Amino acid sequence: MSYRAKYFSIFLLVVMAAYVPLARAQPTGPADATKALTDAAIAAFQPLRSAIMAAKVSRATVRMTVRSMLGEETLQEDESVFQVASAAPNRYTVFLKSTDQSFRIFCDGKKCAVLCSPTAYYPAEVGKDLQAVVASLPAPLGPYPEPVIALTLCGVDPALSMINDMRSIEVVDHEDYQKEPAVRLRGIQEDGVEWDLWIATTAGRVRPMRMLIDLTAVVGMADAIEMPANFRFEMDLSFELWRTTGEVNGELFTFVPTPGIKQYESLDAYLNSLNAVANHPMLGQQVNELTGNRLSQPTPDDDSKAVPITDADWKGKVVVIDFWASWCEPCIEAIPTLKSVVEEFKNDEVAFLTVNTGEDDETVKKFLAANPLPGVVLLDPDGKIAEQFAATAIPLTIIMDRRGVVQSVHVGYSSLIQFQRSLVEEIGTLVDGGTLIDVEAAP
Repeated sequence: MSYRAKYFSIFLLVVMAAYVPLARAQPTGPADATKALTDAAIAAFQPLRSAIMAAKVSRATVRMTVRSMLGEETLQEDESVFQVASAAPNRYTVFLKSTDQSFRIFCDGKKCAVLCSPTAYYPAEVGKDLQAVVASLPAPLGPYPEPVIALTLCGVDPALSMINDMRSIEVVDHEDYQKEPAVRLRGIQEDGVEWDLWIATTAGRVRPMRMLIDLTAVVGMADAIEMPANFRFEMDLSFELWRTTGEVNGELFTFVPTPGIKQYESLDAYLNSLNAVANHPMLGQQVNELTGNRLSQPTPDDDSKAVPITDADWKGKVVVIDFWASWCEPCIEAIPTLKSVVEEFKNDEVAFLTVNTGEDDETVKKFLAANPLPGVVLLDPDGKIAEQFAATAIPLTIIMDRRGVVQSVHVGYSSLIQFQRSLVEEIGTLVDGGTLIDVEAAP
């Protein structure tokens, strides 16, 4: 796998960890929910809508494949599986399993809990009904979970989530899908997201079969992010099991803590624990050498060349190293925070190094011309610096003391306010000659 493809994959994981919900505002009434549909689309969607609304129970297994692509080339592909069960009026469980993470929500109608790892969970609010759950999930379940949940929980109106704020919805064709009669709908949302939905039309077996969602418009939503013209970011949902009849075991909805499992106060508290410095292999490590090419902050017509970094750029100083890429939305969102921290320590012996991972000189120059970054920008097109500092996920920020010992590591952030507060406190401590860790106890 190429280094560029690797970091598109990392970007996906960061998006999933950051969990920026894409749920749109709920409509005010039934008329709003169908205003974008043609008569043909209404006729095609209504049988599925009616089946879900009338259901008292549900079971579903949905395979989710998320792809980042350049033209026809797949840069990276990540696969997860949703397992969903529900019973009216407000009992449900949603289990998202992937190679890198798993979350499971339990709600028995009286208590709700989220199992975020085999050893950690946190309590959550019980929704008044399952429709409320569709609009507000208590856990990060992928980049765009709302369609999955709207099409798999019983007794909800999927139109409230899937048809509100649409530019258009139309019937594409009535061709068989997987050798079964089906109708294919295509929707374009106001935010630019596009989707295709295949619905089985066999009498007595109306159900969702596949939903292909193009999320490229959301990835490039921020003005600061310039995506390649032929870049595409899509989510492919395959409904492998879907039923709204039969029995559902009530034990599926009940969470029983196992011995030794840790309870966190909230999702933020759990995410903060993941960012703890003790989780990173660089903590306490001595850095004696740092090699790479530094790039001056260019102007639009600048043709300057990158030059090697020198010991004078960082040795003997408190050093902050921030790994980023121009396509990484959380990285870009943190730029104002980093600028504020740099300004606060501008008169101290603090070196701020921002390391671009996996992009060529021209891409970085073009981005910097419009979006200046604080400190010294280092180019790392082949990932050598990232490998040196075990930067397997971005954004990642490393802080070293004047001796070159890594004293703090931040992998992502759950809150920019908390991130800024932590950086200021940690850098200030090191500037004053203090330490943040017991080096002998570090990994």
